Amino acid sequence: MTASVALFGAGSASAADVLDAHCGDPTNPGGSSFNDFPRVGQTFTALNTGQLTSATVNVNKVGQPAPVQQNADFSMQIRPLVGGVPEEMAGSAIATETVPAPALTGFQPLSANFSTPASVVAGQQYALVVERTADSSADTFGVGIAAVPCAGDMWVTNPGPVWGLGPTADLAFAIHVNAVEPPPTQPNTTAPTGQRAAALKKCKKKFPGKAKAKKRKKCKKKANLLPV
Repeated sequence: MTASVALFGAGSASAADVLDAHCGDPTNPGGSSFNDFPRVGQTFTALNTGQLTSATVNVNKVGQPAPVQQNADFSMQIRPLVGGVPEEMAGSAIATETVPAPALTGFQPLSANFSTPASVVAGQQYALVVERTADSSADTFGVGIAAVPCAGDMWVTNPGPVWGLGPTADLAFAIHVNAVEPPPTQPNTTAPTGQRAAALKKCKKKFPGKAKAKKRKKCKKKANLLPV
């Protein structure tokens, strides 16, 4: 998958909104779209651990449908996978946002800023699902695909809830994650205990002079292993 990895920085409570998994350019796919499916899912692997804050795809408004279809909202969801397929059980979506349909015809970006972000873990797989909330004519809108296929899979339903593996292509999409950064390495602020200095002083006093140099050296060697 074409993706951008945000390197972890410092700060136990710090987080940064970064581009996570993505494929192509959903703001300008410049490619074809699939118009026959009212619901499409794209699998991806999270690159960062944190809160998935937003997702962007591209839809292609290809006709002048009845007003109820033209104005129908989209539902964008983040779902876990079961056997590589988007989970379908009720309540399984870990983030859901309703997004108004674009007013203009042609390819238009469609972005969901999740009011309740999904918690994701780096290396785990999820699905981005795009669905019309009311559409009796599936070809009202198409979903833009990436010019070059990525590592995930595209899944579709038509018309029922059962997912089937879609065409050999991937959605043009982008995921943003508020990535949690690991805590920094803390400097050693432990105050000196004086154990080492005391032991070295004891060695010098116990084994004075040249005659006891070897024993003094051995004693110092052990003393230097003690905490400062």
